Amino acid sequence: MYPQILYWKWNDEILDRQVMLDKANDIIKRSNFRDIAVSPHSMKKPEASFRHPKMHALIKELNEFFTKNGRHLIMDVDMKMFYEQSLFFEKAPDKYAWQARLYEADLDSEGNADVFIAELD
Repeated sequence: MYPQILYWKWNDEILDRQVMLDKANDIIKRSNFRDIAVSPHSMKKPEASFRHPKMHALIKELNEFFTKNGRHLIMDVDMKMFYEQSLFFEKAPDKYAWQARLYEADLDSEGNADVFIAELD
């Protein structure tokens, strides 16, 4: 079963819900990738923050769409995107996110899950 993971680099146009759905549908129609890794690191608008409700809604809808079509969403989460960049580097000037881990979580009836990650040395 090769290939298995498609890398989808998002930009700010994805914040338009219909653009996101059209591109997701194109991935479903034109590929046999089971897992789609989404990277929002190129997004610059404030609503692209993981803390923004619009981003939450887009990710949730995309996950539901992929699940309905037998695919899996892998979100590439960079903790620096949770904060203003300057604040992140002020609090952790020597820390960088160079390690990737994949977690699969069971969702509750409302579609929520908690993942606790042990601190690394």
